[in-house]
Amino acid sequence: MKYKIIILCILVLVLLSPVASACSYHMGSNEHAVKLKKIHWYGSTTYSNEWSAAVSTWNGMGSVTIKADHLLSQKDLKILDVDSPRPYGYTGDWPSAGYSNGSENGTKHIKINTAILYGYSSNERTKTLTHELGHALGIKDINIDNNIMRQGRLSQTSLGTKDKEVYRCIWG
Repeated sequence: MKYKIIILCILVLVLLSPVASACSYHMGSNEHAVKLKKIHWYGSTTYSNEWSAAVSTWNGMGSVTIKADHLLSQKDLKILDVDSPRPYGYTGDWPSAGYSNGSENGTKHIKINTAILYGYSSNERTKTLTHELGHALGIKDINIDNNIMRQGRLSQTSLGTKDKEVYRCIWG
């Protein structure tokens, strides 16, 4: 009987121990590009097909609308290509420190490094752009396999379970 109580106590402790909730992957309200559940983007990238796929993927979630800027809309997000070869290169960059270095007049930036993405497959580029757009939606990196928000050169092009959970936690 004594062992049953001990095992029961251990089981209760394990079940009640903190687990990273979906909301713990939220960057914070000042760090995303969403305004009134919309992101109006402008600019261009060499990888326009991959960018369109990234936008479609996140728009498929339904709560936030991501669309190209038009003349009268608020400019929330600028897309631009940069050419920064290794060893100092990066695949894509979404500034994470308050956007002071990656923002002009309140507009956030996604910088796409064409020097590195050139060697990627179309799926790897799509994953990278979808990942960076996830940051614009306020989602941190998720260190769980089979999620777009996992860092790294991966071919995944669809959202994973945790990607969707975090998005829903933030945006409903």
